[in-house]
Amino acid sequence: MLLACFGSRAQEYGHAGGVQSNFGLVIDSGFYSFYPLGGFVYNPRLDIELKENMIFSACSYPFIGGFMRTNTMTGGSAAFGAELPLLAQIFIGDTWGFFASAGWDFAFMAATGTGAVGMMGPQVALGFQTPFFNDRHLRFRLAYDKDVLHRGGHLASFGMMYTFGD
Repeated sequence: MLLACFGSRAQEYGHAGGVQSNFGLVIDSGFYSFYPLGGFVYNPRLDIELKENMIFSACSYPFIGGFMRTNTMTGGSAAFGAELPLLAQIFIGDTWGFFASAGWDFAFMAATGTGAVGMMGPQVALGFQTPFFNDRHLRFRLAYDKDVLHRGGHLASFGMMYTFGD
């Protein structure tokens, strides 16, 4: 029994929540559709400590957001978007640190005047973490997706999260 426990690593569930801005661009037959969205992001993750100050995570950054604008002269416009990336992530650091992730993303965006589009493809992301308040951290993340459904589909995301469950 003692030998079975010798190689085990610590596992921990963590999560964070915050705000994110998504910028989707679809280029189809020479026409451009741009989808700027702001919304909320949640970050659940299962952390496995590989060695001191290095953590591997299976994680996601689900996002939902949109906007609505009204104008008495021209009417209004609205947009909606959702995203579900499934990622593997490496974190290097302690209270300060950097992380990189890669995986697969599923996204949907719709806007008045440009229509709706579903996107699916690989996602890569980079970010950093800094101490904030009461032994918690702020995380900043920049991600990029390349859509495989549309030749000209791209999605960039910038998010800021507060860790509340490490």
